Amino acid sequence: MTKILPTVLATTKEEFRAKFENQPVRTLADVWQIDVLDGSRFERTSFADPDALRTLSSLPDLELHFMVGNPLPLIDEWIKNPCVIGAVVHTDIPALKETVDAIANKGLRTGVAIEIDTPLSVLKPLEDNLGMILVMGVHPGASGQPFLGNNVFEKIRVLQTEFPRIRIGVDGGITRDIAKKLMDLGVAELCIGSGIWDAENPAEALRAFQNIL
Repeated sequence: MTKILPTVLATTKEEFRAKFENQPVRTLADVWQIDVLDGSRFERTSFADPDALRTLSSLPDLELHFMVGNPLPLIDEWIKNPCVIGAVVHTDIPALKETVDAIANKGLRTGVAIEIDTPLSVLKPLEDNLGMILVMGVHPGASGQPFLGNNVFEKIRVLQTEFPRIRIGVDGGITRDIAKKLMDLGVAELCIGSGIWDAENPAEALRAFQNIL
C-alpha cells in the first residue's frame, strides 16, 4: 500500500514549528519526512534542528532526508529523538556504503536517494542493508519544482526489476495525477511537500492525496 509522507523543508524555526503544530495534518499522517540541507551539497540550507523537536509533543515517526555531504554526525544528534525511525542519504557522498551500513547498525530504516541520471550500479554494493530507494522526481535542493516526467516512471520500472525486494519511494513534484500513476506502479512511499503545505488548507490537500490512493 502506498503511504504519503508530508515533507518539511523549513527555512525558519517558526515555519518548522508551525508545520509540526498543524494538528489536522498530524492526525492524517503518522510518518513525516524532514529535509536537512546544510549548504554543503546544494546552495540552499534548511532549518532542521534536532533540539527543536524536543519542545514539541506527540510527534509522528520521522524519516530524515539528508542532502548534506557528511550525514553521520548529524544522524547521531537526530537519533537522540526516539521518533526518528529512518535516514535517507544521497549516492554522491563519500563512503556511501559505510554510511548506509552505519545507519542500519544504529537500528534505523536505511534509504538512498537517487537522481534521474544516477546509474543504478551504485546501488548494487548497498543491497544487504538497503531498505528503500528514494527516486528524486525533481532536481534536489528546492521545493515546488515540476515533476521530471516519464524518465522517473521508467527509472522506477527498472529499479523494480533490478531490486525487487527493496521498497521504492518518490520525492518531489508530485501532483494528484502523478500520485495515482505512482501508486499504480507500486511505489511504496510518496514524499510530498509543496503539494500539501502550499495549499490553503494543508490537511484537505493531504486528504485529497490519500483519497486518490
